[in-house]
Amino acid sequence: IKPDVMALGNGNFVASPGAGNTGYTSGSGTSFSCPMTAGACAVILSANPSLTPMQVLQLLKQTADSTLTPNRLRGWGLINCWEAVKLAKPKTLNLTMLIEGFYDSIANTLTGDTVNVYIRNNSSPFAIVDSARAKLNSAGIAALKFSNVTNGINYYLEITHRNGLETWSKTPQSFTSNVMTYDFSTDSAKAFGNNLKHSGSRWVIYEGDVNQNGVVELSDIILISNNATLFVTGYNITDVNGNNVTDLNDIILALNNSSNFVSVKKP
Repeated sequence: IKPDVMALGNGNFVASPGAGNTGYTSGSGTSFSCPMTAGACAVILSANPSLTPMQVLQLLKQTADSTLTPNRLRGWGLINCWEAVKLAKPKTLNLTMLIEGFYDSIANTLTGDTVNVYIRNNSSPFAIVDSARAKLNSAGIAALKFSNVTNGINYYLEITHRNGLETWSKTPQSFTSNVMTYDFSTDSAKAFGNNLKHSGSRWVIYEGDVNQNGVVELSDIILISNNATLFVTGYNITDVNGNNVTDLNDIILALNNSSNFVSVKKP
């Protein structure tokens, strides 16, 4: 459909022409429409500089006054800069999650570590829409920013960790007023397929998928065992309990999950 969008061309509030004029006046003409739209694009980009040109266009269409009924006369309608700017602002996910080997259920604290969050479409093939990385604090909380998501659209959350089992949200979730809050730790039902482990009064993601193939199995245990034999220390994928040492404790944790045939569950 063409045109894409429209901008006001009649009774525009403009700077007064002529030397020494510092006030404003009104003017009409289609020539005003293009610079007004360009100005709107500049304001949108000031709110979110990471947007691509196509994303800016989509924001203009999505917030124009005929967005639900576009036509060949007005396209998606008259632009609404304010609504487009509000929609353009990065969205925040307030995430709470706990990692099995890193969580002390007695003290109810977490050894903080980095996780990746992927925002995925809610229908097959569940394409990635956006992603972000953050370090969880001792309460298992992190705030992540996303620039490519839209309020009111349902998305699956996919969580990955260096040796944790990939975990998805139970159902698609949406951002409201640029914010989403999701807590995986309160119930196994927060994860797709109830794929969480009970630890004290909380729920944690499974650990031990060292090679990130979606299954905790013998190959993971061998990798951990080899590094334990070499007395490997520091930040590495075989340190399953987050104490910076690969040892027997890491082997046992992975072995227990392997014995229970723990694997990824996703739509």
